[in-house]
Amino acid sequence: MESFMSSGEMIGESDAFVQLKQQIQRVSPSNATVLLLGQSGSGKELAAAQIHQLSQRRSMPFVTVECSGLAASLFESELFGHRKGAFTGAISNHIGLVESAQGGTLFLDEIGEVPLSEQVKLLRLIETQSFRRVGSTEVRQADFRLIAATNKNLRQMVSDGSFREDLFYRLNVFELHLPTLKQRKNDILSLFFHFSHSIAAERKIRLSLSAQTCLLSYDYPGNIRELRNVVERALIMSDGDYIEPKHLPGVCQNCDIPKQITRINVEPQSTAVFEAQLTPPTDAEKVKQHYIRSAAQHFSGSRAQLAKHLGLGERSLYRYLKMPE
Repeated sequence: MESFMSSGEMIGESDAFVQLKQQIQRVSPSNATVLLLGQSGSGKELAAAQIHQLSQRRSMPFVTVECSGLAASLFESELFGHRKGAFTGAISNHIGLVESAQGGTLFLDEIGEVPLSEQVKLLRLIETQSFRRVGSTEVRQADFRLIAATNKNLRQMVSDGSFREDLFYRLNVFELHLPTLKQRKNDILSLFFHFSHSIAAERKIRLSLSAQTCLLSYDYPGNIRELRNVVERALIMSDGDYIEPKHLPGVCQNCDIPKQITRINVEPQSTAVFEAQLTPPTDAEKVKQHYIRSAAQHFSGSRAQLAKHLGLGERSLYRYLKMPE
């Protein structure tokens, strides 16, 4: 599996992600074919693995077929295996990925990358639940649960003639759409701390308010994979355990940080931070409220002086202090 999925956990409490988890829990106990649709880096392989873990096949293999990396010339050999001497270079018998998944789950990742010429072979496998190794006449029975995933619009590909319609309907029994990270803003800070702990468990990572504001404002075109990379880069760039915008160059490059947020950061008495073991607020307003409350607890002057110190009007300060937790 990809590195950002190495924990095997599905982290998130946003509405979009909760709905996805509910759908996964519903379809997992069945043997239905599942088609996962989502942008690159949105966690399709993790979702497939979760379906496998919640299925009756959990004790059997979970085998991933990286369709984008299969050349047409090696497609049958990699998928179905081959006999010794079947072609030049076949110096021994080879068990294919379908046979390796016997009794378990076969995950076809980026199914939209399979060449049109090879799609009929997949269709035949699905329809007959049988296959032959290259160079062999022996028909072998296949037993697997099929999950496929793609970041492409398969319906459009069917219309364009680049994807077989009959194969599409064989795959599209239960369709699941994975939300982008942009649609999961409430999960970003939880994921940040989750990744920082999995990468460097010995460090007690803290985030400044301005860093959190940048993280929540960024759109993450690379989705979860990109956020994982952001975390790893920040941990490398920071000398200590305190993450600031300068440690998040790509994320904070075009981030418009309000003046009062920056000022809260630089003053020692108002640098309270979230730590990895705590549950952080999930949107920018809540983050801002947390830090204003924290500044108020550490400030010894009057409310008027505190408001001036934070770069806020007194009414705005009062509103933040009165906001419900």
